[in-house]
Amino acid sequence: MITRMKFGILKMIRTVVAIGLLVSVARAALAQAVIDTKFVGGPTDQNGGYEDPSKFVIASNGAMFLVCPNGIFGSASQGVRWTQLDATTTGDFCFAPDSTLYLAAMGGVFSSTNFGANWTNLSVQLPDGPFSSIVALPDGTIFTSCPTGIFRSIDKGADWDHVGQAEFPGSSVGAYLTATLKGTVMGRNGNTYYRSTDEGTTWSKSVPLTIQIWPVTETNILRPGDNGLERSTDDGISWHAVPGAPKGIPYDVAMDTSGNLFLFFGYQLYISRDSGTTWNVDGTISGGGQQLAFGADHTLFFFKPSEGMWRTLKPLSGVPMQTETSGLFLREIIFPASTEISVTLPERSDLQLSLFDLRGEKIERLASGSFGPGTHNFTLPERISSGTYFCVLQTPSGARVIKMVRP
Repeated sequence: MITRMKFGILKMIRTVVAIGLLVSVARAALAQAVIDTKFVGGPTDQNGGYEDPSKFVIASNGAMFLVCPNGIFGSASQGVRWTQLDATTTGDFCFAPDSTLYLAAMGGVFSSTNFGANWTNLSVQLPDGPFSSIVALPDGTIFTSCPTGIFRSIDKGADWDHVGQAEFPGSSVGAYLTATLKGTVMGRNGNTYYRSTDEGTTWSKSVPLTIQIWPVTETNILRPGDNGLERSTDDGISWHAVPGAPKGIPYDVAMDTSGNLFLFFGYQLYISRDSGTTWNVDGTISGGGQQLAFGADHTLFFFKPSEGMWRTLKPLSGVPMQTETSGLFLREIIFPASTEISVTLPERSDLQLSLFDLRGEKIERLASGSFGPGTHNFTLPERISSGTYFCVLQTPSGARVIKMVRP
């Protein structure tokens, strides 16, 4: 049995380039180890615990808005300090194409043209609330719902029409509304679902809706299904499972400035660079995440369950993919009880060598510091139990990943 295995970086590159199929796997493996985050803050409930939002949006100016169980909150300090905009437990907000912010709240419907700094009451012609849902179509038409029914405005809330009276005669909390980029409105009243393609003038029954949809383009809409991500290419008429998506129910999907899509499944953050058709692990974040959105600096903001808002320390958005010659390579090896990893450096360099488990949790730091040119040997601990691990080498010039299996 060979108990000493040496893998110089150049040798590993030559070996793995010949089997380039493993590159994408390596990219996912490395990313699990390198995503660092920090705590930001978040609104708290009456017991001092952090709110878990059901909706999270970052505006173009960096202002943040949340829908939480105890109200709607806004932040102008990148999530450090929060202001409660309304105490409703069923409210909602949306941005129109002209960046006007609309708020459906306990006391009515309001709008802001300066990202929440000032508000205008739009409720003069509306019945009493609470208002539970609000959406804006691409042409600026606004729909909102309350226990009385659904109301539409084509003039930014100055006038309102009561629409869908036969389909939405009223309920205790109001209908849940959502909209597509083609201008189709979809609503749920109890267990019955409707859609309108003529701005609410007529409605027809539709397939069941989920609590949220994510319109990527006019012909590509995603939503969480019972067994994973689902897609509609016909404006929400029919839905089909996305074969390339991981199994599980996603909480949220965020799009970066390059059109890449990101979502959480458990602790793993996935990325799709082809509008949601195929997905790869972009990293693992301890504790996982739920609602997520990108800031202006391309860092990802997200919420951990009951732990408030966090953000990545480095940008994830707008960063180009690493090429095969500059980035990630993987090779699977079987190692016995005492194995050494050899790293050959052409010149002095900072170096970190760490061992991670399949969840992306760091279980051992093998080396950290500045090392001179030449070959350096690092021993894997004998106490490591049976299983699959990733040994991650990081230097200023790049990174390498070795998949390691202990029988």
